[in-house]
Amino acid sequence: MKKTLTLLLLAITGLTYAQVEVGIRSVSPTNLESTASGTQIPLEIVLENNGTGAISAGDTIAYSMLILDPNGQPGQNLITQYPQNAAAGNLALTLLTEEMAAGGTYTIETPLNTTLIARNSFDIIIGITAYHFDRSNPQVDSDSSNNVSATTGIWYNQYQNGVSVNEVSYNGKIAAYPNPAKDILNVEILYANLDNTKVELVDLTGKVVESALVSDLLGQGAIQLNVSDVENGIYILKLTNAEEVSTTKVTVSH
Repeated sequence: MKKTLTLLLLAITGLTYAQVEVGIRSVSPTNLESTASGTQIPLEIVLENNGTGAISAGDTIAYSMLILDPNGQPGQNLITQYPQNAAAGNLALTLLTEEMAAGGTYTIETPLNTTLIARNSFDIIIGITAYHFDRSNPQVDSDSSNNVSATTGIWYNQYQNGVSVNEVSYNGKIAAYPNPAKDILNVEILYANLDNTKVELVDLTGKVVESALVSDLLGQGAIQLNVSDVENGIYILKLTNAEEVSTTKVTVSH
């Protein structure tokens, strides 16, 4: 009898101090793109179960999102948040639809549609909080440091110009990004007059593989070259504006 009670006590003790260790593995997106009508935020949070036991379907996950302007004044740099009043501690709750095994992952997808429009591209910080909601006995998160994620990115305007100086480098009056490019190569131009301006992507043999004309634009502008069918390699991006020519080297890598 004494042995049975001892085993029962050990079993109860094990349950009492069982630990749940849920952390944030990754968050996307890191960059946002405005359209003429607003900005979609396809929020995706990938959680991982770092504990030794499975987390049951039906358990609750609490999470929130803040998007901040790193160059704004403290206390006045909040751009948007989810859910409402997340900056004050409010959380969105979701139920696990399937068991999260030890070492496994679970993805929360929350498509957010906003009417916010970036007139000029600017740097942002996306802050995420996510954790197993019931931390009371018997479930205690053994590590709360991985329940918060902060990533830096860019909120692009619809033309994807005016990006952070850390993202592009100008060669004369032209910049290209991303570099290397996979599908779309954004070309940013700093000529005051873009009438009759030609942009060409030239391979190392001198062959023009992609080209575009820019017209009816004043001031700083940006265009896009579709390079999805261009072979991997190094190319020269050539900009011709009246008598002036600017070039920069770009790489295509699918």
